[in-house]
Amino acid sequence: TKRSAARSDPAESARVGTAEAADVMAWIAATNTSDDVITELARSAEYLAEAHGRMPAGKVLREVLGVHRAAHALLRGGRQRLAQTCELLRIDSALMAHACLLLGDLGEYGTARVYGSAALLCAQEAGADEGLAWTAMAKTARWQDRFTEAGMLAARGFEASGAAPVRAELAYREANAVALFGDVLRARAALQKAGQAAEGLDDDGTSVWSFSRGRQAIFILSVCVHTGDPDGALHAAEEADAYWDAGGGKVTATWAQVRAGAAMAHLLKDSLDGAAGQLGPVLELPPDQRISTVTGYLDQVSGMLRTPRFDGSPLAVQLSEQIR
Repeated sequence: TKRSAARSDPAESARVGTAEAADVMAWIAATNTSDDVITELARSAEYLAEAHGRMPAGKVLREVLGVHRAAHALLRGGRQRLAQTCELLRIDSALMAHACLLLGDLGEYGTARVYGSAALLCAQEAGADEGLAWTAMAKTARWQDRFTEAGMLAARGFEASGAAPVRAELAYREANAVALFGDVLRARAALQKAGQAAEGLDDDGTSVWSFSRGRQAIFILSVCVHTGDPDGALHAAEEADAYWDAGGGKVTATWAQVRAGAAMAHLLKDSLDGAAGQLGPVLELPPDQRISTVTGYLDQVSGMLRTPRFDGSPLAVQLSEQIR
């Protein structure tokens, strides 16, 4: 019969199935968004990352969460092309990693951990680079004093990420976490590995995802302070200052942490005057720039000022009160 002949003729079967092929094309093309909308979401996320160091953390967080909700609403609609879904997941991963960092800056560590975990899941689902999520989670763990966990998260992120700036940052985060834990030998080895990861890195940006020489200095300072190398810490501060004096991108929070780290180095050398000189401008920061990563460094300085070596010093008492 004709019908059986059609079944035996591949060309005829294809002609009969043209409606099915048309349905497939219509299904692939169907979407609840456009590439232009997704591009605008990506641009918004990038702008907010750039604005991170210039604007109050709470204000940036509100905007980040707003863009996240817009991306999430599209994803929940579930009617994008596959490539669009992957791009939305990548964008939302970066937004939630940014929210994780901002929440940590505001001291909301429990909420930050949830956003960090969600950021990682989205990156993995999209097949995107996971580095931003890992570094955000490592930072949160560090400021919760979960130093072993922070080191592990940073090490896992270092292996998973291929993006040079965030990969270098993860290496430094691992070294810092190990130093804070007190493992001096491993911290020094990790610091060498971090230096190698940052070799040739040309990143002068001020985005939250940039890793300039100024940001590198924070981690070098911290590792040196916690491994008993105050001279190495002060050298790192000098390098950061030289970088900024030459026109390098300067973020207030980064600058403040370098100053506080240098103050700790001076205290290790029993120089209260040196510490006071570093702390003076930091203590004048306006309230909206006193984020927890800055005040956390000042808390460490305050703890050092309360040690017996500075008992009876009016300057130590004065600095502690100003920090408080």
